[in-house]
Amino acid sequence: MSNIFGELDLGSAPEVPSGNAKGVWPGTISNAEIQYGSKKNEDAVGLVVTYELEGQPYPQPQWHSIPQIGGKPMPASAFPDEPKDNKGLSPRDKALRSLAYLKQFFLDLEVPEEQINKITPEALKGTPVVVTLGPQTDSNFMQVNKVVLRKPTGSTGTIPSSTPAAAGTNPFE
Repeated sequence: MSNIFGELDLGSAPEVPSGNAKGVWPGTISNAEIQYGSKKNEDAVGLVVTYELEGQPYPQPQWHSIPQIGGKPMPASAFPDEPKDNKGLSPRDKALRSLAYLKQFFLDLEVPEEQINKITPEALKGTPVVVTLGPQTDSNFMQVNKVVLRKPTGSTGTIPSSTPAAAGTNPFE
């Protein structure tokens, strides 16, 4: 009986190209846009932020859910408290959680809280960041676990708003 592959030598085949590696990577926000629909939910609305990471082969996207009803962003109070899903979360609970994650994303980029509601996707482009990647729970791909504004080495304070936006400055002040 011959083997399944006949003369084919699988041992000499190249390794499957891997994606970005787990770790902490300096990079830049290369794109930010509002996206309607996702692979899991055609009614979803999200802010999709894409990072170019130094030393990594692929752009790394990150989806931030925006609570919406009928394709329009809505406050959490517009969502019902029932029905609860199998984790005990209501649509309102999920909206509040999405809002909390969105707010934390902008605070980690050091966007002043009073400016968060005014920021545009275009304003995020070019922002220097440090991105922490970790494995997704259901695949071999990496996901963004944390993003913070990249500061100059040894910097501990706030950078004055008169400083031009470049790696290590806060473009939102």
